[in-house]
Amino acid sequence: MFAITGVASMIAYLWMFIVLQINTPDYVDLWEAIVTFVAFIVLVLLAYCADIYNARKLKRAASKEELARQVDHRHLRDLASIHSPKSLIELAQGLFKGQRFEQGKTLQESQERVQRLFMSVMQVDSLEGCSMDDYLNALQPESPLERIAFRLQVAKYTTNKKDFLRLEKGTVGQIENQTAAVDNLNQYVGFKCLHYSVAESSLFVNLTIEKRVNEEYTFWVKTEDGTAKAPEDYTAKNELITMRANEKERIIKVGIVDSEDWEPDEDFFVTLCHEETSKQLDGQNTRCKVTILDDD
Repeated sequence: MFAITGVASMIAYLWMFIVLQINTPDYVDLWEAIVTFVAFIVLVLLAYCADIYNARKLKRAASKEELARQVDHRHLRDLASIHSPKSLIELAQGLFKGQRFEQGKTLQESQERVQRLFMSVMQVDSLEGCSMDDYLNALQPESPLERIAFRLQVAKYTTNKKDFLRLEKGTVGQIENQTAAVDNLNQYVGFKCLHYSVAESSLFVNLTIEKRVNEEYTFWVKTEDGTAKAPEDYTAKNELITMRANEKERIIKVGIVDSEDWEPDEDFFVTLCHEETSKQLDGQNTRCKVTILDDD
């Protein structure tokens, strides 16, 4: 674009000199005006073509760079699945205590390779100043449900349980983390899962209640605040439910509030209560926890 502008400017000054000093001094003929106007149109077309060419060139370069970044991200994910995210991050930070990380490579070679992969995925020139959050973001999977599972996995070794990955806005899904224990179960009804994790953008969480007897049974389903508060974070529920004799399972929905502000992960509880006393039914499976994963 600069070359076109520079050359066109030189030609324009030369043309002006020829017209006003040599061809028709101090006077512009009609044909000279037409030629000048046509030259202006040609300049505009050339500039437009140059812009289109440069835009396509930049787009191709960006596509190649993004493809390379995706390949490096895949390599990082593969290494994390083999060696664990913790070991991979420790290696990149120079904290890995083992003698060898990869077969056939020295520890320094593996460290340099992993650091290069992290820098490529993070799009930075140096890992200095990168936080645990930055490393974990570089490792998070593409699938929304895999991201939730990954957050739960890394929570086991982060120094603070609130050091977690931020989900992208619009992520939808839930994970069942803990199935009901086989001992100390209520003989009539209970939750199929005792701990659910749900993305905030899901707008609701599905809780499955199992009935263990072949008879009609009535009970209350009640929510209880933890770090998550109703109605700011979820929709409170206080509902009397009757499961028919032939009904084995019932899915209930609890609304999740999708706020625009960032918040740490928060919990609330759902309890099954006696029809008449409203007290929690006996058994470990009559109370479950729901963790709301923030995605802002």
